[in-house]
Amino acid sequence: MTKKERASVEHFDADTPWTRDDLKFFAARPGRLHRLRRPFPGEFSPGEITSTPPRIGWRVLVKCIAPGVHARQVIYCAVGEKIPDDDFTLGLARMEG
Repeated sequence: MTKKERASVEHFDADTPWTRDDLKFFAARPGRLHRLRRPFPGEFSPGEITSTPPRIGWRVLVKCIAPGVHARQVIYCAVGEKIPDDDFTLGLARMEG
């Protein structure tokens, strides 16, 4: 990735509630690479997250690529399912999703 491309990625969605929340999360946990959270209202446009079967809910898997650079992937999980909050498990979810 060129310096120009990297600069555009770092500033993409830089001032949104979800980006600020992800920045805060990873700054407080410098060893973490992954995070699983609920989508923020307005984070995805209508149609990006479709309706799900009963007892299935959407989550956002966030990967910290570099300080301040995050990739997001929408996944769905069973409502009430306890997903371990650790990098190994969330990394596997990203690979399988």
